[in-house]
Amino acid sequence: MSVFRQSIAIAIDKLHDVGDCRRQVAALAKALDFGETTEGKTALVVTELATNLVKHGGGGSIIVRGLPSAEYAGIEILSLDKGPGMDVERCLRDGYSTTGSPGTGLGAISRLANTLDIYSLPGKGTVLAASLWQLPFGKVAPELDTGAVCLPIHGEHRCGDGWGLHQSHNRVRMMVSDGLGHGDLAAEVSDLAVATFIARDDLGPGELLHALNLVLKPTRGAAMAVLDIDLETDILTFAGIGNIGACLFTGPRSRGMVSMNGIVGHQMRRVSEFTYPCGPDDVVMMHSDGVSPRWRMEDYPGLAFRSANLIAGTFYRDFGRLKDDATILTFRRRRP
Repeated sequence: MSVFRQSIAIAIDKLHDVGDCRRQVAALAKALDFGETTEGKTALVVTELATNLVKHGGGGSIIVRGLPSAEYAGIEILSLDKGPGMDVERCLRDGYSTTGSPGTGLGAISRLANTLDIYSLPGKGTVLAASLWQLPFGKVAPELDTGAVCLPIHGEHRCGDGWGLHQSHNRVRMMVSDGLGHGDLAAEVSDLAVATFIARDDLGPGELLHALNLVLKPTRGAAMAVLDIDLETDILTFAGIGNIGACLFTGPRSRGMVSMNGIVGHQMRRVSEFTYPCGPDDVVMMHSDGVSPRWRMEDYPGLAFRSANLIAGTFYRDFGRLKDDATILTFRRRRP
């Protein structure tokens, strides 16, 4: 697994956690070859977000990951809390504060970050998603309406889950893998699955699972799901083996996708492909069993129409299981 495919989670409970958070995010920015200016912006953004978690959210977590791009380096920062919520429009105005501060924090973040999206409900907390890119002068940030959180069980450094997403002009491919167990051995299974997913772009979802069943025979195996979206016909093709959740959102309405029983690499008796209509503005979500499936989009007014990374962050915050590797992958089709 690429180090940038796995997310980094930093708990923020007290003000002294802010400095540790800033150092960890600065190390990621340096690994991404951010320039000095963008590194400085990133440090300011994450410091403000972490400080706000302590002052306003009652604590929470910062989750960061490197953003994939063929040309430029990027970083995504998710801020998650279960505090009192906020009036987003008022809080973005300079000068508004509930704690007697200058009230310039969120306004500064919106100016420093390339993208910013916020979702908040009274009494249920706030999720904020910001991205920053190291861009040449005159270039704009890539439009990547995807979201991903991929974190190991507490006590492990490597996540046994893996994910892949690739978009071309007429096709989107997605996969999530959950290597059996935890730690290095499970991570090696998902590494191999992701590498095969990338290399075998010629195979559809069912064919790819058959190929992976052979590739993973020497390993402990994995639960896995793969889907393709044909952007010209608006048809999604899905195939899954084992306990990988997948659903399609059309506005607040959700539709689950069907996986078959088994373990890829060991007990894969039957592979079936299923097709679903997937139009512009629909959202696709896939997740490992480290994310509980007991969510309802109807409980989150307006979330279905927000950015994919905000959806991923919100559902991870509320339904991620701390006692398992957890991965959630989202993609939103945008109208041309």
